[in-house]
Amino acid sequence: MSSKSLVALVGGEEFTEAAEAFDRELLALVDAEAPNVAILPTAAKSENPFLAAAHGISHFRKLGADPYGVMIVDKITADAPVLVAELEGADIVYFTGGNPTDLLEGIRDSRAWRKLLKMADAGTVIAGSSAGAMVLGERMAFGGEESEALGLVAGVIVLPHFERADAERIDQLVKAVPEGLTYLGIDGATGCLRAGDEWRVFGPGRMHVITKDGAEVVESGGVFQLR
Repeated sequence: MSSKSLVALVGGEEFTEAAEAFDRELLALVDAEAPNVAILPTAAKSENPFLAAAHGISHFRKLGADPYGVMIVDKITADAPVLVAELEGADIVYFTGGNPTDLLEGIRDSRAWRKLLKMADAGTVIAGSSAGAMVLGERMAFGGEESEALGLVAGVIVLPHFERADAERIDQLVKAVPEGLTYLGIDGATGCLRAGDEWRVFGPGRMHVITKDGAEVVESGGVFQLR
């Protein structure tokens, strides 16, 4: 997989009016009048994946895209050839929020994930919000434990809904950053887009790039690079 594939990480509150600013930038990555957006509600397996997909379809259709749901919700469906084939032709693949463990267990080492890695190498944008963003990092922190994630973005642990973090929490994270990794604390309805070596932040919030050297705050419109 290319280390410079097009990736979008969102801090939560996907498919809301507040997220529109970021999602317009996301769609602008695609050179098409109406980009094809595949919504994967795998993380919403234990909630209502059909409703999660419907929200994504309604949201992106309002923004002028051509969205559709792909009902990959567990390991069985992630290995189903007919569903994996539905990913074909997507300009953007968007993982919804929900339970990151359900998503990781459902998609890891699957036919669908192998397909998505090939698509990413070919230029498809891979996006994830909240749980969807968490699993795209190298490692994932959830439920007080840290585990290996999908690794599409090397060297990071994504911390969504970061608007809830206070100064004390940020100081704790600086002291706890694992060796060789960076925490990306992303506010809700806000996200970062990777294109080449740079990451650009958009949305109503901001993000924190946290290393052992401290926490860098990146406002909307700002750019950062991972070390």
